[in-house]
Amino acid sequence: MPVWIVCSGGLVQAQGEFLEKGQSGFAMEGYTETGEGNYALSASAGYSIGGIFDLGISFSKVYLNERDWGPSAEIRGWGPSLTLHLIKHSEMVPYSLGISAAYYKQYLQGGNTGFSWTSAESKTTLLGIRGLYRIPAGTAAMIIPGGGIAYGMGTVNYMQI
Repeated sequence: MPVWIVCSGGLVQAQGEFLEKGQSGFAMEGYTETGEGNYALSASAGYSIGGIFDLGISFSKVYLNERDWGPSAEIRGWGPSLTLHLIKHSEMVPYSLGISAAYYKQYLQGGNTGFSWTSAESKTTLLGIRGLYRIPAGTAAMIIPGGGIAYGMGTVNYMQI
């Protein structure tokens, strides 16, 4: 059974969670990890319109070396996301609630140890809802626990050699 590695930036697209209603904002993040000939890169950017509607996009690339994967493999992916903040926190309302939709597409090339394919493509759609609650912790800090649930559906297509 193949192993899939998914890299995605999830915090950037949530910046509307932390902005006041009516305030717009832009954010970017990046991530990299290397070790023993393997590496992973991920980048995300997002824009919040009025703190209510967030648009985002993520990119990723993972390289797995021959020692760990058989023939070396490369996984590349990208995808957009949208979030609508239905309830915004305020001085009088300490909680927020938002719904999200995201699409992520990945390509795998190389790497096969006993499988009859050398490349594959996956497409995933996620739909979710999440909430946060703000608890003051002094005059300049807050504790913000949250939770959510998401439903994902996807397909994988293997390219035969």
